Amino acid sequence: MTYKTMNPYDEHKKGKFIFTYGPTGVGQTTSWLMSLPEPILYMTGEYRDQHEALEAIEELENRKIEFHEQFCYFDDVNEMIEFLDGELQNKNVPYQSAMFDGWSVFMNVSTGGKLEDDYYGSRKKEDIKRNFSAQVARDGIVYQSLASYMLRAFQQLRNLSTKFGIPVVVTAHAKEINRYKSILTLAGQKQKIEDPRFAQVVSGLNVDEDFFDTYTLPAFDGKMFLFNFGGLPDYIGLVGDHFGKDNKLMYPPEVRFKRHGDYLSKWTGRKLRKDTLPLDYRRIFK
Repeated sequence: MTYKTMNPYDEHKKGKFIFTYGPTGVGQTTSWLMSLPEPILYMTGEYRDQHEALEAIEELENRKIEFHEQFCYFDDVNEMIEFLDGELQNKNVPYQSAMFDGWSVFMNVSTGGKLEDDYYGSRKKEDIKRNFSAQVARDGIVYQSLASYMLRAFQQLRNLSTKFGIPVVVTAHAKEINRYKSILTLAGQKQKIEDPRFAQVVSGLNVDEDFFDTYTLPAFDGKMFLFNFGGLPDYIGLVGDHFGKDNKLMYPPEVRFKRHGDYLSKWTGRKLRKDTLPLDYRRIFK
């Protein structure tokens, strides 16, 4: 049997694995890039230009962010796992923090799409009745494979933080599930009906659903990843909108790590100073 020993009082191993999720376009990426220790290893599952975020940082703080080499874009989860495995073979790393931006797109679109293609290619053509729909069909095998791959990659990010004692941040989109759906009756009136997914999800998260009608959670396809990933991060925070009181633009946006009934959150370690904090690494962990 082989195992690794760790010194629980090692002052040089203060890694933090942080997961935040929220509406798109509220400033998650900009806020983390602006405040994480530099240089930053930036990884993403969304192939898009970040010049707007970098220009915003220059305007706000009159400086340029120091990155480690180039941005790393992954559209293949195996390539990401291989890359992280290579990083974990090092004795130390030349960056002070790491960030994976856009986990929802990486999981649901990039990885999910590849698994759909793989599943479609494995089926017998004579068994496919609706060819166009079958190319993007997902059954239980696809969802289980998706969750397993993404948990492996998520574990690697956790290990990156633990081994090198650095903050590692993962961002994702948020979605809401409702206890009720609205439908129109024949008379043209709205009628609410029970949504069984609500009970399934909140029961899987060990949440008492009797106190609220809407629950906010990360936008992940399937339930297996959602029910298992929460044990890996040290912190899970819900990012709010970037409009504050009187509808004024607020920057950085606020993030909530306090465990609450109607959204997924987590705070590990010392006492949380406030229920709501600015999304700024320097101010959250000062």
